[in-house]
Amino acid sequence: MTGFHERIFYRPLLSTTAALSDEDVRLSPESAQARLAALGYMDAPGAVRHIQALTSGVSRRSKLQRRVLPAMLGWLADGVDPDAGLLAFRRLSDSLGSSPWYMTMLRDSSVAAERLAAILSGSRFISDLLEHSPEAARWLGDDERLAPRSFDALWTEAQHSLARHTEREGGDPTAGSGSCV
Repeated sequence: MTGFHERIFYRPLLSTTAALSDEDVRLSPESAQARLAALGYMDAPGAVRHIQALTSGVSRRSKLQRRVLPAMLGWLADGVDPDAGLLAFRRLSDSLGSSPWYMTMLRDSSVAAERLAAILSGSRFISDLLEHSPEAARWLGDDERLAPRSFDALWTEAQHSLARHTEREGGDPTAGSGSCV
């Protein structure tokens, strides 16, 4: 049923802004904006511009965007702020566009893509963090890296990090500076 829903509702949005096959139904820009507004996008003309920017061209990246974007639009629309989510997705895609793993992860892991959409449309703070550290998006496709770790595991990791830092500076990792951590 999801594939049918995607073909009927989301795929025509892309065919309005991207060069998809002639068998796809095309929407006028006004119809695309109306459909985006019905999904919950407050700035439908802005959303159309983001879709155009993400899908234009003949590069591998734009072809993959045309594949994943129909589902992403729906998942972003399920979030608190679809417009901010789509903008954050565009920014993240622009910064990671040349990374071979990013679009492949989104294409091959619907779980990772859905997690990304939920984060981007649900938290402007985390979206900003991902924009500054985009490689962290890789974690979304790895359940093991997302699992909560125990205090002991985190404390051991922190101690090892401190030891490496102080070894480089010639200090004693066990000697405190007098301040609390």
